[in-house]
Amino acid sequence: MKMVYLNCNISTLNELRKILEECKIRSYQIVEGVKSRNREGDPRFDNSVWPGYDSIVFVPLKNPDNKDLIFERIKKFNEAIVTADEKIYACSFDLDDAIF
Repeated sequence: MKMVYLNCNISTLNELRKILEECKIRSYQIVEGVKSRNREGDPRFDNSVWPGYDSIVFVPLKNPDNKDLIFERIKKFNEAIVTADEKIYACSFDLDDAIF
């Protein structure tokens, strides 16, 4: 099994959910209100100096091939956006055990 970790600006969350739906991903968890400083773009600390915040989406995958599909779609999305603040960050890691 794989776990995909996705991090995006709250303004991009709906687009990310659309990508997951188009990839036929039915199981994911969203954590909102995440304060972060990413490699690119402005920090988002949800305060008057650095407004905004991120969302994290965890995607557990029984079929590891789905990771490639998700990553391909996110790469296309990131190439089409104008500002670094709207990029979606993605990484994956192996899951040793999971109970559903």
